[in-house]
Amino acid sequence: LVSSTQESPITLIEDLLWEDIDTNGNISVNYQETRTNIVLHSQDVTDAEAWTKQNISIDSTLYDAPNDTNTANAIKSSGTGEQVYKITQTSLSVTAGKTYTLSVHVKKENLGFARIYFSDGAAKKADFNLTTGAVGSTSNTIRTQVDAMDDGWFRCSMTFVATSTISSGQVRFSALAADGDNTPSVAVSGIVLIYVWGFQLEE
Repeated sequence: LVSSTQESPITLIEDLLWEDIDTNGNISVNYQETRTNIVLHSQDVTDAEAWTKQNISIDSTLYDAPNDTNTANAIKSSGTGEQVYKITQTSLSVTAGKTYTLSVHVKKENLGFARIYFSDGAAKKADFNLTTGAVGSTSNTIRTQVDAMDDGWFRCSMTFVATSTISSGQVRFSALAADGDNTPSVAVSGIVLIYVWGFQLEE
C-alpha cells in the first residue's frame, strides 16, 4: 500500500517505565522516584514549633506563590539597625557521605539578596542575588543553581555532601542586603524584607 500523505513514524516501547504517547507525539515516563522532604512545615514558616525567628516577624497574610496559589509568606523586620534577619529549623537528620539539595523559592522586596544555609557541624551556604539571579558567595557546596520564575520569583538551591551523621542538623534562611552581608541595616520595623515559599531538603 502507498499512502497519499506523509506520516511521522511512531515508536512503541513495551516497557512499564513508559506511558502512552501524548498528543504532541512525546513519550512520557511512568516511573516516579520516591522523594522525602526533610524540612517540616516547608510552606508555612509561621509555625512556631518548626521555625525559630530572629529579628523578624511573619504574619498570617499570604501572598501569591510561584504556583499561582496564595501560600507564600512575607518575612518582615521586627527590629532596626544592623541585625541578622533569619529563620531557622533544627533537629533535621542527615547521613554522612550522602548528597542533599536544599532549595527555596524567594522573591525580593526591601532586601535583594538571600542566603540558604545548612549545618551538620560544618557549614554549607550560598548567597543569591534576587535582582540578577546570580549566585554569590558559597561554602562547602558541590553545586548551586538559580531558576528564574514568573513575577520576580527565583528558585535557589545548593547541593552538598553531608559531613556527619546527625539528627540535629539546621536549615537557616537569611535576608541580606548584599552578597556576604549577614547583618544588613534596616531602618524601619515591620516592613517586608523578602518573600519565601516552598523549602525543601532532599537526599
